[in-house]
Amino acid sequence: MMKKEHNAVLEIVKFGNKKNDTDKLLAVLENDTLNWIEILGYLCYHRVAGLAYETINAVNVRKLDFPVFFAIYMIHQSQSIRTELQKEYIKSISSALRNANIEHVFLKGAVLSNTIYPVGARAFNDID
Repeated sequence: MMKKEHNAVLEIVKFGNKKNDTDKLLAVLENDTLNWIEILGYLCYHRVAGLAYETINAVNVRKLDFPVFFAIYMIHQSQSIRTELQKEYIKSISSALRNANIEHVFLKGAVLSNTIYPVGARAFNDID
């Protein structure tokens, strides 16, 4: 059986939360028996705090404990800055490869962070 904090994390990171899931998300955010520091730890450890911010913000929910919300907001903002910088590096690398007539394609996080996921929602550490 999963801990209630584990279930909460899974509910919070459901990207693009549908309107019919809003009630579930609200129930999680309003649950005062959850250990939000533990949840924040899971979100950070699994590098999904930015995604959690996007999900919570998409339903315009401000019920979350402010220090936890502020932490995921700041993670999202820093990931946004980093993603924008990495996008510039990718353009530069791509240009150099193209000028050298080297066929190339970028994979995984470098692509996902700028296409499928909103900027700041997904972190990546390298460029594949």
